[in-house]
Amino acid sequence: MRQVPHAVRTLKTVTKLPLDLGLTSRPLEDVRQVFGALATRFETPHESHLDPIFISIDTGTKDNDAAMFMKNPICDIGVAYLDSRYFGSCSDTRKPREHSHPVIQTHHYLCDPRPGLTFKRIKGRLRFGAVWPELVPRRKRQQLISQIFYHDARSDGYACCPSKDFHLINPNQTRLVSASNCRPVIVVGHSLHQDLAILEQAGFTLNQNVVLHYLDTQLIAGHLLRGGVWSLKSMCKILDINCEGLHVSGNDATYTLVALLKMASMLLGYQDKTESQVMAFKLRALVRYADKDLPKLRGTYDWGYRNRWQQFLERRKYWIYAGIACLAYPLSWVLHHGWI
Repeated sequence: MRQVPHAVRTLKTVTKLPLDLGLTSRPLEDVRQVFGALATRFETPHESHLDPIFISIDTGTKDNDAAMFMKNPICDIGVAYLDSRYFGSCSDTRKPREHSHPVIQTHHYLCDPRPGLTFKRIKGRLRFGAVWPELVPRRKRQQLISQIFYHDARSDGYACCPSKDFHLINPNQTRLVSASNCRPVIVVGHSLHQDLAILEQAGFTLNQNVVLHYLDTQLIAGHLLRGGVWSLKSMCKILDINCEGLHVSGNDATYTLVALLKMASMLLGYQDKTESQVMAFKLRALVRYADKDLPKLRGTYDWGYRNRWQQFLERRKYWIYAGIACLAYPLSWVLHHGWI
């Protein structure tokens, strides 16, 4: 009997999670449930530490075909955050650009560069977030993934609204937040079951007590837009989302989240409830903001943590130039005296 690899078993079990999530056969119902609950949540007093966080994730692998059979398949991770507290602080007339911070925050982490995915190539194609991707050593990868999904419920937000400031990974922070003190998260992805299987293949298992919902935009688009299996590019094209720099994890994670917001606005716009109509209006404003204003903020905000990889490149460039300068003088002297 042929033994089934662990990654394939993981892929099969992830798609059958015993939860009412976006990976079930009712993705449109889950979208209505999530955003419908948010539409009424902020109208009444509630416990703010239970406000969910949308986390859109995209993992890049060394080889897409063989990624499920590798021990360390992840080479880069893109994350896009949206704090649901934004919907409670956003009035009908206030626009996303009036906030003092990017409403959707994007991070791009480079864990293990591969041929064709160099640091310089990613830097030139990043459309959201910081200009430089953050290099994370392989030994810090588990710490990185934990900080992506686990966020302390007691952390402070911005002055303009209570949205959380999602910092870059701090390698000196060894004390991680326990699952009991974390805010609930809504995990978003395009073909999400593959990303979850790759994370588990890399040795990370997400605590199900933290996850409120899983939303897979590929399944949602398949039910809402019809037409079978949608790629990220074709889905963004039919939704009229300007997608540049695809196949870069940070960009793909942001486009996935924006596509989810636009499809949710379409679903809520068909309902007659006043709260749903208001939420649909906020979602449409957020989609326009992400398409026009968010790319302009690229690199304008910094979290105070200097990039180690950038420093390494600068030091290497300095020593290369210094070596050339040291060789140039004796070579010119030899040529001047005619010894060669």
